[in-house]
Amino acid sequence: MPHMNLEQMLQTAIEHHQAGRLTEAEKIYRLILAQQSGHPDALHPIGILAGQTGRTDAAIELINQAILIKPDYPNAYINLGCALAAKGQLNEAITAFRKAIQFSPKSAAAHHSLANVLQSSGQLDEAITAYFQTLKLQPGNFQAHSDLGNVLRRSGRFDEAIAAHSQAISLQPKFAEAQIIWVTR
Repeated sequence: MPHMNLEQMLQTAIEHHQAGRLTEAEKIYRLILAQQSGHPDALHPIGILAGQTGRTDAAIELINQAILIKPDYPNAYINLGCALAAKGQLNEAITAFRKAIQFSPKSAAAHHSLANVLQSSGQLDEAITAYFQTLKLQPGNFQAHSDLGNVLRRSGRFDEAIAAHSQAISLQPKFAEAQIIWVTR
């Protein structure tokens, strides 16, 4: 990448990454890291890329490195939480999502991810609270309405579950999952 500074290289890598050209993106991230091994904005996305290609342990390691260098990096905590959850480390994932929320309390993505992992770990009341916080921040999030409906149904709160699924359907009429759950109640 002659004649490019690190930021230009990073932008090019991100463009490749977003376009699904993962091999090209990874090569550029690695070039950046060869020049500046502690570049958190290269460590974080190469960690995401590792997770996308099934290298969960590498994803966790790389994202943790980014966080060590830049501890107030909410998106890195969200992606760390996703990698930890994918590995089945739910308590660690919950901690990561809560850290993301600490640094970015208005991140609907962090609240939604936290809610999903809380639901997976059986902490249904806390999951409901986190879904409501997600919807407070992002009322049009049909997936969060559906997820809330699922956890409300699991909690025996059927009328509220139907209302949540109905809202998901009204926001996304072709959302089959919510329609199936709503009909099969």
